[in-house]
Parts: sequence; C-alpha cells; structure tokens
Amino acid sequence: MFIDKWEYRNDNNYPWWRYYKRPTPKFDELKQIKDRVPIIQNASYMTQLQSKVEYGSDMLSGVNYYGVTEDFSKTEHLNVGEGRYLQQTDFDNGTNSIVIGYTIAEKMFGRAELAIGKTVRLEDDKPANVIGVLEKQGQNMMDMFGYDDCIIMPYRF
Repeated sequence: MFIDKWEYRNDNNYPWWRYYKRPTPKFDELKQIKDRVPIIQNASYMTQLQSKVEYGSDMLSGVNYYGVTEDFSKTEHLNVGEGRYLQQTDFDNGTNSIVIGYTIAEKMFGRAELAIGKTVRLEDDKPANVIGVLEKQGQNMMDMFGYDDCIIMPYRF
C-alpha cells in the first residue's frame, strides 16, 4: 500500500486541485503509522527528487534520487547485482553511500561492476560513494519508480 498526496490511478471524477490541496506525507508520520497499525510488518518512507549524476567529465541528467528508510528493500522488489545494498549503519548515520540503477552504471562506467567503489557527484556537487548496482529491471507495466535509472540513498543523506 502506498500513502501519497497524489493518486496512482486515473480517476476523472476527482478534481486535480483536491490532490494538490492534500498534505504531503512527512517522515515523522512513518513512526506513527507503525505504532498505530500493529499488523504492518514493514513500512518505509521515500522522498524523490530528479537531478543529475556526474563522474569525471560525464553527466547524466533526469536521474531520480530516492531517499529511503530501512524497510524500503522489504516493501519493494530489489535485487543487487553488484556490490551490496544499504546497511543499517548507512541509515542510522545518513552516510553518502548509494545504490545505482543498472542503466546508470552502464552509461557512466561501461559495465555495472566497474561502478562499485567510485565516488560520483550529485546535485550541488555532493559526493556519493557507489556501494551497489541493482540488477537490470527492464520495462514492465508495474514499474512505477524506474529502478534502472535511479539512485537509492539513505533518507538522512
């Protein structure tokens, strides 16, 4: 289940301006949901931004940044093909460790395995260390987040 300000289905009977007036979910509300709904085993928070990623003189724009919390990999189907996924210490400390999508790794480094250990620059020249590359997802109808073309990072980073 997703809780968001926006609707994911096309409901022509509900005016767009009502979605616009809805509040944006907040990070602090995640704990409240977990506390108030004990049946939930895993819940995660995600924030999204679209920007660029740079390595050396190469730059890709229009990259989705996903700032996520610990349970994200339990609520989404993600497989790391190279390196590793984010660990609890990455989330606790808000480290600059990132996991990148397969397409980004190929475009920037030629092969996915060559991305591991590299330091890339994100928005505002913020350095980030590539610790993992997701397996190639490809296109499918349920691919809402486009994991081949994204960067996943700890929410606190």
